Amino acid sequence: SYRWYTARGHDLHIMHRNHRSESNRSAAGGGLKPLFACCIHAAAIAALATISSLTALEGEFVYDDERSIVRNSLVYGGFDWSDLVHHDFWGQALDHPASHLSMRPLTTLSFRMDARRTQERLEVKSLSADSGLQPKSFKRSNVVLHGTAGIMLYITLSVVLRSRQIAFLSALLFSSQAIHTEVVANITGRAEILSCIFVLSSVLCASTARTSYARSSLRSYFLTVLVGVFSILALCSKENGICALPICIALDVLAHYVHGENVAGATLASIRRCAIWSTFLVGMVVARMFVMDFRMPTYNPGQNPVAYLDSRWNKLLSYAFVYAHYFRLMILPTDLCHAHSQANIRLLRQPWTSNVVPIGWSAAALFLVCWLGMGFYPCNLRVDDASAGKEMTRRGRIAVAMTFILFGFLPASNLLAPVGFHLAERVLYIPSIGWCILVGTGIQHWHAAAANKGNIALQRMWMASLCALVATQSVQSLLRARDWQDAASLHTSGLLSNPGNPDIWCNLATSIKDHNPARAVSLYEHALELDPLHARSWASMAVAIEKAGGEGSGKRAVEVHYQALAAAEECTDHLGCLGASGQFETLYNLGNSLLRMGSIEDAIQQYRQAIGLGNNAPTQRSLAQAWNNMGVAYKKLKEYEKAMDAYHSALQVLPTHANTHANIGNLLLERDGGYTDDAIRAYQKALEIDPTHHNAATQLANSRVSRTGT
Repeated sequence: SYRWYTARGHDLHIMHRNHRSESNRSAAGGGLKPLFACCIHAAAIAALATISSLTALEGEFVYDDERSIVRNSLVYGGFDWSDLVHHDFWGQALDHPASHLSMRPLTTLSFRMDARRTQERLEVKSLSADSGLQPKSFKRSNVVLHGTAGIMLYITLSVVLRSRQIAFLSALLFSSQAIHTEVVANITGRAEILSCIFVLSSVLCASTARTSYARSSLRSYFLTVLVGVFSILALCSKENGICALPICIALDVLAHYVHGENVAGATLASIRRCAIWSTFLVGMVVARMFVMDFRMPTYNPGQNPVAYLDSRWNKLLSYAFVYAHYFRLMILPTDLCHAHSQANIRLLRQPWTSNVVPIGWSAAALFLVCWLGMGFYPCNLRVDDASAGKEMTRRGRIAVAMTFILFGFLPASNLLAPVGFHLAERVLYIPSIGWCILVGTGIQHWHAAAANKGNIALQRMWMASLCALVATQSVQSLLRARDWQDAASLHTSGLLSNPGNPDIWCNLATSIKDHNPARAVSLYEHALELDPLHARSWASMAVAIEKAGGEGSGKRAVEVHYQALAAAEECTDHLGCLGASGQFETLYNLGNSLLRMGSIEDAIQQYRQAIGLGNNAPTQRSLAQAWNNMGVAYKKLKEYEKAMDAYHSALQVLPTHANTHANIGNLLLERDGGYTDDAIRAYQKALEIDPTHHNAATQLANSRVSRTGT
């Protein structure tokens, strides 16, 4: 008979060949051999995952992709293996004050592999942040990995649940689930996919180790250690990979102490396995904290307002409210948004507020699904196994589902450590496995009940319901993935569900700033109506005003820059606060505006303040450009020595800064009154770095004419 777990166990094809009823045989693919049936199931899961993500293959780098890939030198720049463990996911050094401490070396390495394939296909020596990187190769990898995660889920659940039928249904639901679009279509979401694959690998090895100890203790030990290895890989993909070992430990405890597997030696073996996994878990946490220099990441209250509430009662209510929204999004993803905030998910301060309704609704929905999945329906289901054993199997599957939901969500729950977001659909990638198991278990049991009663019409109804659910999810995934094709579409869709979020208005304006600056200015003004202290909107609007041009645009841009700096001093708990990096960019842009207006002394002062924040510069190139522009300002004042010192400082920061080499040539040309050898060498160096540098090429041509007279 079937059991939820068995101490000795059998291979997958033996377990599913014995005691299979006619209805189960029909659901599994008739008389097909088990291995062939598994291959057919895996192919169907991969195909569904691909079809549901077809529109995710098109588009550009959007949202977090700019930081994690386009501006991340670990992806396209020079590479040293040690950089993977010394820098965070966004390319910032871990010891940097502004670092998020989110080290994900495997994900970063996968991005670099995609970039390397693009480089080989284009047959170029190197890629840059401005050209060469192609999003389609990155997006294709995400879709492939998502299909791999679906197949891995099918294999794992076939072993854990001892039912290939439920495993197949769960994997189908997982592969088509619309909530996963936020992970698949967003290239940065690859961290979630890789982490999930390794978590499932850990669970598969743990389940196999549990059933193989009686046949080979050596094999069991090897698989037990392999669980720890896969858990480390999951953690190196994303922080929520830490849930792998708690899930394995919980499933082992459920198998041996709750569901009565008391075969001789099973308890001792279980204690041994849990001790090894606990040691791995403690070691992983200590190692991670050591790499982070025993610091915790810090976020401003605007990113995660619930974590910074003073009242524990308000925290409890708000956490419950946010958790209810998570559960509602998992079962009914109708208003997906890439940037949830307090504007659409408010904090709770009284238990009698109307906002508490979703909490009760979600709890009732979870109870209903568990009730359906456990098979408590008003009919007598005749099965080959003893009723007690079948009931244990059902409850065990529900326990597995709840284990994935609870432990999979724990790292993002704010209970262990504050996270950097108010609510994010991407963190549901692993917990949604539990939801898929619940739904798959319910459908399989109701279908089996209809089969045992001989009600063919009811059987067909349940199969049609499953097909309709999968088709609906797939269509929704395709439509949602289209929103991720470009920044303007993404932010426009975000406003449909979160129109009161000034951050989305600001991001939408930024996405159209280059080709429609006048429209961008109006969008920035709307964001400032929602939040007058949104410093990012002030700073970005100043740049857009200059791009739009017009009479008095330079003067107005300078005024708006100063308003941005004033707002930054008052804004400490908003999503729109500049931060040290944003202040650097604002001061740098203000210096540029003043330089264009002819206020050279004031421009130099702003450049100095920006350079004083040099450790918080977004990139080394930004800091080098600030030094370079300061040199240009000194050159306009005829202070050649100070200008040369500024240029040399720029080259100390970034020796390959072509503009600085060309500007050194310009300075020598003006100071010495002709094309000296030093000036020509500076122009040649600029062209060596950037063969398309117009100024250097023109000056070299002029130097030849000057020397030859032709």
